Amino acid sequence: MNIQTSTAIRRGHNENAVRLGILADEARRALGRVASGETDAIEGWLAYGASLNEGRALFPSDEQFGQWVDASVNDKLSVTPNLHERAAAMWASANCDQFEEARATGNARTVRGIHSKWKEIEAEREAAAQRLVAEAARKEAQAHAEAEALARLAAQEAEDEEARRVAHGMAEHEAEARQEAEALALEADKKAKKADKAVKKSRNDNGGDNKTAHVSNNSGENEWYTPAVIIEAARRVLGGFDLDPASSEIANRTVKAERFFTIEDDGLTQDWAGKIWCNPPYSQPLINEFCLKFAGAMSGGSTGIALVNNATETAWFQTLARSASAICFPASRIKFNDPSGAPSGSPLQGQAIIYSGAETGKFMAEFSKIGFVSDWRGRVEQEIERVSVNLLASGEREILDAAKQIRADRALKSREDRIVRIDEISRGNAELGTSIRYPVIYADPPWRYENPPMGGTNRSIENHYPTMTLDEICALPVSDLATEDALLYLWATAPKLAECMKVIEAWGFEYRTNIVWDKMKIGMGYHARNQHELLLIAKRGEIPPPPVGKQPASVIRIPRGKHSAKPEEFHEIIERAYPELSKIELFSRSPREGWASYGNEVPGGFQEATFK
Repeated sequence: MNIQTSTAIRRGHNENAVRLGILADEARRALGRVASGETDAIEGWLAYGASLNEGRALFPSDEQFGQWVDASVNDKLSVTPNLHERAAAMWASANCDQFEEARATGNARTVRGIHSKWKEIEAEREAAAQRLVAEAARKEAQAHAEAEALARLAAQEAEDEEARRVAHGMAEHEAEARQEAEALALEADKKAKKADKAVKKSRNDNGGDNKTAHVSNNSGENEWYTPAVIIEAARRVLGGFDLDPASSEIANRTVKAERFFTIEDDGLTQDWAGKIWCNPPYSQPLINEFCLKFAGAMSGGSTGIALVNNATETAWFQTLARSASAICFPASRIKFNDPSGAPSGSPLQGQAIIYSGAETGKFMAEFSKIGFVSDWRGRVEQEIERVSVNLLASGEREILDAAKQIRADRALKSREDRIVRIDEISRGNAELGTSIRYPVIYADPPWRYENPPMGGTNRSIENHYPTMTLDEICALPVSDLATEDALLYLWATAPKLAECMKVIEAWGFEYRTNIVWDKMKIGMGYHARNQHELLLIAKRGEIPPPPVGKQPASVIRIPRGKHSAKPEEFHEIIERAYPELSKIELFSRSPREGWASYGNEVPGGFQEATFK
């Protein structure tokens, strides 16, 4: 290191030390502004966060930065900010747009409260995004279900065996696509629920303040008195009100319900039944709890009308909508009244009027004067009837012609894809050598199936990998590959069970037992819809059974994965039973640590056992 470089380093260190001293003074002065009063507190926190952010940039680690804060900033204060307050101030200073959005949205008056509000906003957005993903997956599953139904109808009405076989193959393909889409929808639902839990946790973390309006800038107040015009329209639909579960003495002068519950009565703890009018509290968590109880009462046989914000992205609104017979979306935001009956203004979000009952016609007649009414259940029933009639009227010939055209298009595309796929995989072919012998052999042969024919559907085995005949599989030198005392684990599908027994005999083994793999999803089949495969266990010589306690259950339930792939849990079962013995997997798709692998998808066709 030359003299100039050394001097520059010392100068840099000295400059950092001076700057850190200035920043520590600024941070302490900023906290003085926080302590001086609420009017200057926010600006004080922002200045404090800005000083700490600049100081953090001068340290290589969080640990050293924390030591500086404790020694130079906090050491001279009588009351020091906690870690949450420090983090909130640094966030606010570094993320001005987020800070201002959260500050405008909620009613928090501290930097920490505004930081918690931003976390809540982020969680709500994530939950809304996950719900959109789940809804898209459900629609995709529904589309495949409709396509499957059409294909099955074509199979039933086809005139010849070939057409039935093609239509049946189409139905199999659509059923598999539907099952995959349903699995995606289920996974998306789980993510949406997880995101909803994150929203709830974020709200609970926000200082315990439950009086939070759903919509930005809404007050979160619970006293919103419904205008008489809406009450009277609801009364004409229901013929009067037996119950208003979220009311007061003042509100019931207009509603005139036979029974009503005030805040002191706590309507959530009471029984709801009969003809119900409900304008629930709009703050959380009350809006959620009242709406869920209203939906429960409707499913229990009551009829009712509920007036709520049209927060369609929330779980409580979705629950209400599913219980509804019709929904009215007012043409403009409703102008609620104050306790004296005078208009008190409108919320910043529009409303929805939910109806559950048998008098949908009455509801539509009354509330179409107020806004758009969606009679969604009636529309669904009409659409189902229309589609059914059209299907029946379309005729047997049109369905069969469509099926043949689809078959021809798919057969051509399937053949082209298969040729490319087989050529690519077959380049990995290699002879099965027997120079090394193994006491444990695990095999999943590529069986050739006669049904459906090659090129028939995208689910043909040949569209995924080259297959082998029974004679070709039996001719493999597995007998020479295995030691004198050896164990064979051989996968078998139900239609190939008899052929598997011939393979066991040809390879020099004797069948002993099997493990059933329950795939937990029903598949297709001509005589029975398959849901399982069998892992046959055969032996030769005097190889001992697994140690006591290492024997697996005879039925293993694991969801199926991609086409023909077997779960790794079966490798682990074999490893636990015989940890000391060398093992080889025949027709392997990818090498596994501790196993030799043979197959045309293994690099080079064969790979010896490797260990980390």
